[in-house]
Amino acid sequence: MRKTKVLHIITRLIRGGAEHNTLLSAQGLAELGYDVSLVAGPSDKIEGDLEFAYRQADIKLKLFPSLVREISPLKDITSFLMLYIFIRKERFDIVHTHVSKAGILGRWAAKMAGVPYICHTTHGNIFGGYFSPLISKLFILLNKITVIITDKMITITNIGKKQWLDQNIGKPSQYTSIYSGINLDEFNPQNYNIENEDVKKKLGFQIDDFIIGNVGRIAPIKGHKYLIQAAPSIIEEIPQAKFLIVGDGPNRSEIETLAKKLGLDEHVVFLGMQENVPELLSIMNIFVLPSINEGMGRALVEAMAMKLPCVATSVGGVVEVIKDGETGLLVPSEDPKALAGAICRLAKNAELSKRLARTAQKRARSVFGAQEMVDKISTVYNNFKGF
Repeated sequence: MRKTKVLHIITRLIRGGAEHNTLLSAQGLAELGYDVSLVAGPSDKIEGDLEFAYRQADIKLKLFPSLVREISPLKDITSFLMLYIFIRKERFDIVHTHVSKAGILGRWAAKMAGVPYICHTTHGNIFGGYFSPLISKLFILLNKITVIITDKMITITNIGKKQWLDQNIGKPSQYTSIYSGINLDEFNPQNYNIENEDVKKKLGFQIDDFIIGNVGRIAPIKGHKYLIQAAPSIIEEIPQAKFLIVGDGPNRSEIETLAKKLGLDEHVVFLGMQENVPELLSIMNIFVLPSINEGMGRALVEAMAMKLPCVATSVGGVVEVIKDGETGLLVPSEDPKALAGAICRLAKNAELSKRLARTAQKRARSVFGAQEMVDKISTVYNNFKGF
């Protein structure tokens, strides 16, 4: 019996939430029996590269150098033509696009190539913080037009669905919400020594340091500067506090400069991109997500699965992940004082921290598993006529 041929298209293969979501989706769908291929543009290397992970997962991968995040008329036309030719040649049954640029070009190429079913996953919203107001308006307009040729729109939270519908993009019947899943076997604290003295020493920490951590792209939208601005008052109340920043991105040098300016050289460690994220999470005492905007916050879910007490900003889909006072603490975005207050509250209240960590882990493991995500995507595909 012929397998259903599915093509996923994403703009970049950096180490970001959308990219990890797409990797786990493609891998899981292949294991379910789908014939899965992926098209992506080049990675910038600064924010990590998932190309090896895709090849290791035995996903058929094709890279288009012209498929870039920035608007570039010549490259965009080239990408569209390459996508059209490739899709028409391979005769895919379903084309499933991800994120803004690939979502527009990929869906129209699929439509022109005669693909029976077209699906798109929105990994957040494009309505604030990611692009300039002019570019945001352009993407909204293009999505209003492109949704007409889209059979199913997948959002990674229920709030995400509301945000897109509030912009008059598509009809409610076109949407379904599927939480972005993580590999629960990988993010399991039982796999790691809770003390991890060797890891701490290797990073320059003392065994009794209180480590406040973050994992993610260092970009303005992620709000790192507010965590750094909160650090001095945290250190004043918690002298043994140290900060571990894992990741890289376009404004890393700016954040490092801010840390130096505030005299935090001895208190903040910038690690850059790392492969051993679960191990690094295992040495943290508190995880902080200070984002200005967030589709869902996969890094937050990973920390929850590792049984960490979490402080996050109440933005976007984060409020569906964290229930304030039950599975973590929520604070307003762009507010270093509130961030510091919540972190110090957890640092000084071990009982509260343990309770939040315990309920957070339970929620992460029961709701955000990769297999549940893949099964729901497969259900979407099966609901298309003929599959």
